[in-house]
Amino acid sequence: EAIKHLGLERALERYQDIDSKRDISRWEELTDHVMLGLRLLEGIDLELMRHKFGGDVVQHLLKGVAPAVDKNLAIIDRKELDSKPSRLRLHDPEGFLRSSDIISDIFAELPGLE
Repeated sequence: EAIKHLGLERALERYQDIDSKRDISRWEELTDHVMLGLRLLEGIDLELMRHKFGGDVVQHLLKGVAPAVDKNLAIIDRKELDSKPSRLRLHDPEGFLRSSDIISDIFAELPGLE
């Protein structure tokens, strides 16, 4: 599980190193997490998102990605035990080709964060 997050964590660390001279808002952290995560094959760990940003944010994210899921451009993986959404990822290659549109739809649904 830790290895799956390594790519996203490294990308975020590089971004934060480059941008360490200024504070990153929670909104910027959230949008960066979504943009970077959906461009990786393993996608976004929704449990990590719940922990970092709260369950409401994940619900808005899932609402924003619903049209892409309906069009088979995105996949929501679920845990077997409780069927709670655990990971969001894009189909390869179709979802990746439309990733900008999918991410825009997600951002339109996300609440502002302070």
